[in-house]
Amino acid sequence: MFSWKWLGLAPIAVSIAGCGNTSPTVSASDPCHHHQATYPTVDYNLTTFQVAGVGLYHLSVPQSYVSGNGPMAQLVDMPEGAVWMTPPGFWGVHEKPLTGWNVWLTPWHAGGGSLWKDARLIKHLPQKNATFSILGDTGPDAVFEETAHGIAVLFIVNTQSGTVHTIANPITGSALVEDGFLAYQSHQSLVVATLPGETLSTVPLPSQASGQSMTIVSHGIAVGPTVVPFSAIPTMPSLSLPTGYRWLTGITGRDPIVAIPDNWIASTDNPGGSSYLMTAKDPTKPAVEITVQVNRCTGCWEPNGSIGMMDSPDTPVAGPYRQVNWINDHITFAQSQKNGMVTGGETLVWPNGGMGNISISWTIPQNDTALAQVFQSSIMAAWRSTSAGFGNAR
Repeated sequence: MFSWKWLGLAPIAVSIAGCGNTSPTVSASDPCHHHQATYPTVDYNLTTFQVAGVGLYHLSVPQSYVSGNGPMAQLVDMPEGAVWMTPPGFWGVHEKPLTGWNVWLTPWHAGGGSLWKDARLIKHLPQKNATFSILGDTGPDAVFEETAHGIAVLFIVNTQSGTVHTIANPITGSALVEDGFLAYQSHQSLVVATLPGETLSTVPLPSQASGQSMTIVSHGIAVGPTVVPFSAIPTMPSLSLPTGYRWLTGITGRDPIVAIPDNWIASTDNPGGSSYLMTAKDPTKPAVEITVQVNRCTGCWEPNGSIGMMDSPDTPVAGPYRQVNWINDHITFAQSQKNGMVTGGETLVWPNGGMGNISISWTIPQNDTALAQVFQSSIMAAWRSTSAGFGNAR
């Protein structure tokens, strides 16, 4: 779900490794890696940052970064792996500060490991005064925003080809990256790119829509109250439910999450804080149930017991698990069967960029395919709906 700008790839491995290695692949087991144990004095006190919700990947950085004085990094969790950007001065795997901004791709490993291990350098950007932020990702594309000298432009990183492209139109207002589309305001125009491939369309933006937030709707993009038609956008799912079902809503009572049968009994465990658990059961079959866990920051990077140093968008964070399928850019699905029952589950993040995600799992009879279909279709409709303010759930 994102846009970024990048310059041409430069042969910077020597400056990263400091040992003459020109390969764009960095490995923690590299023979020229500086091992602390070789010396009687420990020059660097390293700590480990973990991805909350995954726990299988880590990135070692100097302990001084915990104070908040170190440079920030961004990370995008995608089906191909972790796409991440390091700023100038960020310490590399060889415990030396890296020059310029660098974009990396670390393929997912079933057993977990460090982000540095097998990290592939995609692009080096020598800018020192630019700032970068994540817009989103869709399919194999991650989209970043670069701001320099007061002008913001977009980079698109394709994780399959390892290429980076820049869109020339500057971004001057709101934007969205979702389900194969990038849309953003550029002065008084709406720029829409169909991804991958970056097929661009530019249309005048009505004055009343300037600066308004964007949402994908059926056959168009809503910019505030104004819908700009785009035939390439398909029909969006409807919030209307089949007879005999009702919405299971968030604890605010207004945010639809998933449809459940009318006779199911729902309960909520809200111990306080920012997360909570909801359960709905079939009163005639206690083993048949659905649970909804709202997690308020599971896509965030944070060091152990201190302030966050990695800035990550909300994602399903499902990369290391091979049996997980991606339904769309923000929703993953997994399923297993045993003793005539099927256990399914989806992990999703709200399309409006709220912090955290929602994990929904259910156990139902294997032959009840109609109920499974209602679960999945209603989850998608609720996630899509502009009225389903998942990001406002407390």
